[in-house]
Amino acid sequence: MAEYKHIVYEKDSRIAKVTMNRPQKLNAMFPEMEEELISAFRDCQKDDNIRVLVFTGTGRAFSSGEDVRVLQERAEQLKKASPEQKPTPTPMWASPIPRAMIDIVEKPVIASVNGVCAGAGYGLALASDIRIASENARFAHVYLRRALTTSCEVWFLPRLIGLGPAFYHILTADDMDAKEALRLNFVCKVVPQEKLEAETRDLALKIAERPPVATKFTKRAIYKGLLSSLAETMEFVGYARAAAAGSRESEEGRRAFLEKRKPVF
Repeated sequence: MAEYKHIVYEKDSRIAKVTMNRPQKLNAMFPEMEEELISAFRDCQKDDNIRVLVFTGTGRAFSSGEDVRVLQERAEQLKKASPEQKPTPTPMWASPIPRAMIDIVEKPVIASVNGVCAGAGYGLALASDIRIASENARFAHVYLRRALTTSCEVWFLPRLIGLGPAFYHILTADDMDAKEALRLNFVCKVVPQEKLEAETRDLALKIAERPPVATKFTKRAIYKGLLSSLAETMEFVGYARAAAAGSRESEEGRRAFLEKRKPVF
Protein backbone atom coordinates (compact mmCIF):
# COMPACT_ATOMS: atom_id res chain seq x y z
CA MET A 1 0.00 0.00 0.00
CA ALA A 2 1.29 3.45 -0.90
CA GLU A 3 2.59 5.87 1.73
CA TYR A 4 0.52 8.98 2.35
CA LYS A 5 1.45 12.36 3.83
CA HIS A 6 -1.82 14.28 3.69
CA ILE A 7 -4.39 11.56 4.32
CA VAL A 8 -4.62 8.55 6.61
CA TYR A 9 -5.70 5.41 4.77
CA GLU A 10 -6.68 2.38 6.85
CA LYS A 11 -8.28 -0.99 6.10
CA ASP A 12 -10.00 -3.15 8.69
CA SER A 13 -12.92 -5.61 8.76
CA ARG A 14 -13.72 -5.14 5.06
CA ILE A 15 -13.87 -1.36 5.51
CA ALA A 16 -11.47 1.15 3.97
CA LYS A 17 -11.28 4.48 5.78
CA VAL A 18 -9.86 7.68 4.35
CA THR A 19 -9.20 10.50 6.81
CA MET A 20 -8.21 13.84 5.31
CA ASN A 21 -5.34 14.92 7.53
CA ARG A 22 -4.49 18.63 7.29
CA PRO A 23 -6.22 19.82 10.48
CA GLN A 24 -4.22 23.07 10.59
CA LYS A 25 -5.78 23.93 7.19
CA LEU A 26 -9.23 22.49 8.00
CA ASN A 27 -8.36 19.60 5.66
CA ALA A 28 -8.31 21.88 2.62
CA MET A 29 -7.49 20.04 -0.60
CA PHE A 30 -4.56 20.77 -2.88
CA PRO A 31 -3.01 18.82 -5.79
CA GLU A 32 -0.72 16.54 -3.75
CA MET A 33 -3.54 15.63 -1.39
CA GLU A 34 -5.90 15.03 -4.30
CA GLU A 35 -3.37 12.65 -5.87
CA GLU A 36 -3.27 10.70 -2.61
CA LEU A 37 -7.07 10.55 -2.46
CA ILE A 38 -7.25 9.19 -6.01
CA SER A 39 -4.55 6.61 -5.16
CA ALA A 40 -6.65 5.48 -2.19
CA PHE A 41 -9.75 5.24 -4.42
CA ARG A 42 -7.90 2.94 -6.81
CA ASP A 43 -6.57 0.76 -4.00
CA CYS A 44 -10.03 0.48 -2.42
CA GLN A 45 -11.62 -0.50 -5.72
CA LYS A 46 -9.11 -3.22 -6.62
CA ASP A 47 -9.05 -4.81 -3.13
CA ASP A 48 -11.68 -7.55 -3.16
CA ASN A 49 -11.57 -7.76 0.63
CA ILE A 50 -12.94 -4.22 0.94
CA ARG A 51 -16.70 -3.78 0.82
CA VAL A 52 -17.24 -0.16 1.98
CA LEU A 53 -15.31 3.12 1.82
CA VAL A 54 -15.65 5.65 4.67
CA PHE A 55 -14.58 9.31 4.44
CA THR A 56 -13.92 11.70 7.30
CA GLY A 57 -11.55 14.47 8.42
CA THR A 58 -9.12 15.09 11.26
CA GLY A 59 -9.90 17.77 13.83
CA ARG A 60 -12.85 20.13 13.63
CA ALA A 61 -13.44 19.91 9.87
CA PHE A 62 -14.47 17.34 7.31
CA SER A 63 -12.93 19.53 4.61
CA SER A 64 -13.06 23.27 4.00
CA GLY A 65 -12.70 22.69 0.24
CA GLU A 66 -9.96 23.66 -2.16
CA ASP A 67 -6.95 25.36 -0.58
CA VAL A 68 -7.36 29.12 -1.16
CA ARG A 69 -3.67 29.33 -2.09
CA VAL A 70 -4.23 26.94 -5.00
CA LEU A 71 -7.29 28.87 -6.18
CA GLN A 72 -5.32 32.12 -6.01
CA GLU A 73 -2.46 30.64 -8.05
CA ARG A 74 -4.91 29.51 -10.73
CA ALA A 75 -6.51 32.96 -10.82
CA GLU A 76 -3.09 34.62 -11.18
CA GLN A 77 -2.18 32.28 -14.04
CA LEU A 78 -5.37 33.24 -15.84
CA LYS A 79 -4.81 36.94 -15.21
CA LYS A 80 -1.27 36.88 -16.62
CA ALA A 81 -2.00 34.69 -19.61
CA SER A 82 -2.43 36.23 -23.04
CA PRO A 83 -5.65 35.41 -24.94
CA GLU A 84 -3.72 32.74 -26.87
CA GLN A 85 -2.35 31.20 -23.67
CA LYS A 86 -5.55 31.09 -21.65
CA PRO A 87 -6.41 27.45 -20.89
CA THR A 88 -9.52 25.88 -22.33
CA PRO A 89 -12.04 25.34 -19.52
CA THR A 90 -12.29 21.67 -18.57
CA PRO A 91 -14.04 19.72 -15.81
CA MET A 92 -10.70 19.65 -13.98
CA TRP A 93 -11.10 23.38 -13.16
CA ALA A 94 -13.57 22.11 -10.62
CA SER A 95 -12.22 19.85 -7.87
CA PRO A 96 -11.44 16.47 -9.48
CA ILE A 97 -12.19 14.48 -6.34
CA PRO A 98 -16.01 14.01 -6.43
CA ARG A 99 -15.88 12.96 -10.09
CA ALA A 100 -12.86 10.69 -9.52
CA MET A 101 -14.57 8.93 -6.63
CA ILE A 102 -17.71 8.32 -8.67
CA ASP A 103 -15.73 7.07 -11.67
CA ILE A 104 -13.40 4.79 -9.70
CA VAL A 105 -15.22 3.43 -6.64
CA GLU A 106 -18.10 1.06 -7.34
CA LYS A 107 -18.45 0.12 -3.67
CA PRO A 108 -20.72 1.98 -1.23
CA VAL A 109 -19.20 5.21 0.12
CA ILE A 110 -20.12 6.78 3.46
CA ALA A 111 -19.25 10.38 4.33
CA SER A 112 -18.81 10.71 8.08
CA VAL A 113 -19.08 14.48 8.43
CA ASN A 114 -17.42 15.57 11.66
CA GLY A 115 -17.42 19.35 11.28
CA VAL A 116 -17.03 22.07 8.65
CA CYS A 117 -17.90 20.77 5.18
CA ALA A 118 -17.47 23.41 2.47
CA GLY A 119 -16.63 23.87 -1.20
CA ALA A 120 -14.97 20.78 -2.64
CA GLY A 121 -15.52 19.05 0.71
CA TYR A 122 -19.24 19.71 0.27
CA GLY A 123 -18.98 18.14 -3.19
CA LEU A 124 -17.19 15.12 -1.77
CA ALA A 125 -19.97 14.60 0.78
CA LEU A 126 -22.55 14.92 -1.99
CA ALA A 127 -20.75 12.39 -4.19
CA SER A 128 -20.79 9.87 -1.33
CA ASP A 129 -23.71 7.45 -1.28
CA ILE A 130 -24.63 7.97 2.39
CA ARG A 131 -23.98 10.92 4.68
CA ILE A 132 -23.96 10.65 8.47
CA ALA A 133 -23.17 13.79 10.45
CA SER A 134 -22.22 14.83 13.94
CA GLU A 135 -24.12 17.59 15.68
CA ASN A 136 -21.07 19.78 14.98
CA ALA A 137 -21.36 19.42 11.21
CA ARG A 138 -21.91 22.55 9.15
CA PHE A 139 -22.39 22.51 5.40
CA ALA A 140 -21.18 25.72 3.78
CA HIS A 141 -22.14 26.44 0.19
CA VAL A 142 -19.50 29.07 -0.48
CA TYR A 143 -19.19 29.34 -4.26
CA LEU A 144 -21.36 32.39 -4.94
CA ARG A 145 -19.80 34.14 -1.94
CA ARG A 146 -16.49 33.88 -3.81
CA ALA A 147 -17.92 34.77 -7.25
CA LEU A 148 -17.42 31.18 -8.40
CA THR A 149 -19.87 29.14 -10.43
CA THR A 150 -21.32 26.32 -8.35
CA SER A 151 -19.80 22.90 -8.94
CA CYS A 152 -21.37 19.42 -8.72
CA GLU A 153 -24.00 20.70 -6.26
CA VAL A 154 -26.12 21.74 -9.25
CA TRP A 155 -26.55 18.04 -10.12
CA PHE A 156 -26.76 16.48 -6.68
CA LEU A 157 -28.73 18.93 -4.56
CA PRO A 158 -31.97 19.07 -6.62
CA ARG A 159 -32.03 15.27 -6.60
CA LEU A 160 -31.36 15.00 -2.88
CA ILE A 161 -33.45 17.78 -1.35
CA GLY A 162 -35.74 18.96 -4.15
CA LEU A 163 -35.55 21.79 -6.66
CA GLY A 164 -36.84 24.66 -4.49
CA PRO A 165 -34.63 23.97 -1.45
CA ALA A 166 -31.67 23.38 -3.77
CA PHE A 167 -32.15 26.78 -5.44
CA TYR A 168 -32.51 28.39 -2.01
CA HIS A 169 -29.28 26.96 -0.60
CA ILE A 170 -27.26 27.45 -3.78
CA LEU A 171 -28.37 31.03 -4.47
CA THR A 172 -28.37 32.32 -0.88
CA ALA A 173 -25.09 30.51 -0.13
CA ASP A 174 -26.35 30.16 3.45
CA ASP A 175 -24.77 27.57 5.72
CA MET A 176 -26.78 24.48 6.61
CA ASP A 177 -26.40 23.03 10.10
CA ALA A 178 -26.77 19.35 10.92
CA LYS A 179 -30.37 19.73 12.07
CA GLU A 180 -31.42 21.41 8.81
CA ALA A 181 -29.44 18.85 6.78
CA LEU A 182 -31.39 16.04 8.46
CA ARG A 183 -34.72 17.80 7.94
CA LEU A 184 -34.00 18.11 4.21
CA ASN A 185 -32.77 14.48 3.94
CA PHE A 186 -29.32 15.73 2.99
CA VAL A 187 -27.93 13.44 5.69
CA CYS A 188 -29.51 10.21 6.87
CA LYS A 189 -28.56 10.52 10.53
CA VAL A 190 -27.19 13.06 13.04
CA VAL A 191 -25.39 11.85 16.16
CA PRO A 192 -23.41 13.42 19.01
CA GLN A 193 -19.81 14.20 18.05
CA GLU A 194 -18.38 11.59 20.41
CA LYS A 195 -20.53 8.85 18.87
CA LEU A 196 -19.90 9.65 15.20
CA GLU A 197 -17.00 7.24 14.66
CA ALA A 198 -18.79 4.30 16.32
CA GLU A 199 -22.09 4.98 14.55
CA THR A 200 -20.32 5.25 11.19
CA ARG A 201 -18.45 2.01 11.78
CA ASP A 202 -21.64 0.17 12.75
CA LEU A 203 -23.29 1.36 9.55
CA ALA A 204 -20.27 0.39 7.43
CA LEU A 205 -20.12 -3.08 9.02
CA LYS A 206 -23.82 -3.62 8.33
CA ILE A 207 -23.40 -2.73 4.65
CA ALA A 208 -20.21 -4.82 4.44
CA GLU A 209 -22.27 -7.90 5.34
CA ARG A 210 -24.25 -7.54 2.12
CA PRO A 211 -23.25 -9.51 -1.01
CA PRO A 212 -20.57 -7.43 -2.80
CA VAL A 213 -21.50 -8.21 -6.43
CA ALA A 214 -25.21 -7.58 -5.93
CA THR A 215 -24.41 -4.45 -3.92
CA LYS A 216 -22.19 -3.09 -6.70
CA PHE A 217 -24.89 -3.63 -9.33
CA THR A 218 -27.54 -2.14 -7.03
CA LYS A 219 -25.48 1.04 -6.61
CA ARG A 220 -25.13 1.28 -10.39
CA ALA A 221 -28.87 0.76 -10.84
CA ILE A 222 -29.75 3.53 -8.39
CA TYR A 223 -27.60 6.08 -10.24
CA LYS A 224 -28.77 4.81 -13.62
CA GLY A 225 -32.34 5.30 -12.44
CA LEU A 226 -31.66 9.01 -11.90
CA LEU A 227 -30.99 9.41 -15.62
CA SER A 228 -33.18 6.73 -17.21
CA SER A 229 -36.79 5.81 -17.69
CA LEU A 230 -38.36 3.07 -15.58
CA ALA A 231 -38.21 0.67 -18.54
CA GLU A 232 -34.50 1.37 -19.12
CA THR A 233 -33.73 0.97 -15.44
CA MET A 234 -35.57 -2.35 -15.19
CA GLU A 235 -33.76 -3.57 -18.29
CA PHE A 236 -30.48 -2.83 -16.55
CA VAL A 237 -31.68 -4.58 -13.37
CA GLY A 238 -32.54 -7.66 -15.44
CA TYR A 239 -29.07 -7.65 -16.95
CA ALA A 240 -27.47 -7.21 -13.53
CA ARG A 241 -29.43 -10.09 -12.02
CA ALA A 242 -28.43 -12.36 -14.87
CA ALA A 243 -24.79 -11.33 -14.51
CA ALA A 244 -24.81 -12.13 -10.78
CA ALA A 245 -26.94 -15.28 -10.98
CA GLY A 246 -24.00 -17.67 -11.29
CA SER A 247 -21.91 -16.14 -8.52
CA ARG A 248 -21.03 -17.87 -5.28
CA GLU A 249 -22.88 -15.23 -3.30
CA SER A 250 -26.06 -15.82 -5.30
CA GLU A 251 -25.87 -19.53 -4.53
CA GLU A 252 -25.25 -18.76 -0.85
CA GLY A 253 -28.27 -16.47 -0.80
CA ARG A 254 -30.54 -19.21 -2.18
CA ARG A 255 -29.18 -21.84 0.19
CA ALA A 256 -29.51 -19.60 3.23
CA PHE A 257 -33.13 -18.89 2.32
CA LEU A 258 -33.94 -22.59 1.96
CA GLU A 259 -32.05 -23.51 5.12
CA LYS A 260 -33.67 -20.63 7.06
CA ARG A 261 -30.36 -19.12 8.22
CA LYS A 262 -28.45 -15.89 7.86
CA PRO A 263 -26.33 -15.88 4.66
CA VAL A 264 -22.57 -15.43 4.88
CA PHE A 265 -21.17 -13.42 1.98
